[in-house]
Amino acid sequence: MTSLAPDFSVRRSTLLAAVAVPAGIAVACLAPSSWGYENGVVENLQLLMLLIGCAICLTAKGDKSVYLCLTVILLTLLMRELNCGRVLFWSKSGEIFHCGTPAEYLKWREIPQGAAYRFATYGILFALCLVSLLHHSTFKKLFKLFTTARIPAWEAILATVGYAIGQCAERIGHSLLTEELGETVLYAALISAIYRYSRGFQTEPTAATTPAPVPPPAHPAATGILLKHARKH
Repeated sequence: MTSLAPDFSVRRSTLLAAVAVPAGIAVACLAPSSWGYENGVVENLQLLMLLIGCAICLTAKGDKSVYLCLTVILLTLLMRELNCGRVLFWSKSGEIFHCGTPAEYLKWREIPQGAAYRFATYGILFALCLVSLLHHSTFKKLFKLFTTARIPAWEAILATVGYAIGQCAERIGHSLLTEELGETVLYAALISAIYRYSRGFQTEPTAATTPAPVPPPAHPAATGILLKHARKH
């Protein structure tokens, strides 16, 4: 049975994801702009969240092939945040794990074999995604999961808000900190949704899984009368 109805129930993971909004506002108002730099506080928090998401997938109760595929996708997002390691090892100052703005790092064309390394890294990740989708028809299982389970509405709203904040900050406000905080809200909502799916909170009970009602036990007196009647015949 197809079910795309929104689920407005609130779980603990929903509350944790929602905390990212007021926390992000406080950080945007009070924290220094360096918190939004590459290898800064906010980006390191995002990496930690994505690793937590991988741990949730690897300990999921559902189909392992589905959550293995989601793990590969989360690892791809993690490598995107690190720009395939460019912001870790190739700063213009030569410092490893340098915390700075995007302009303080070498571009891929300035790194020896940089373009080849970048395409090879993303190529391997995309190949793993493709293999995990085709393995045991995982793409069909994913489609079935997301079309037969209820949509976590609050997570969807939080993800939309986070994405909108990040895009506006990047294209209009040009604020690195606000952009990273928007992505943090998006990731928090994503991890919460994965947790809810992986723990079976979004799966609707079906007739096949609903136990049949147990009839009440017969009264002792009625049982005795039936036994006497059976002996006579």
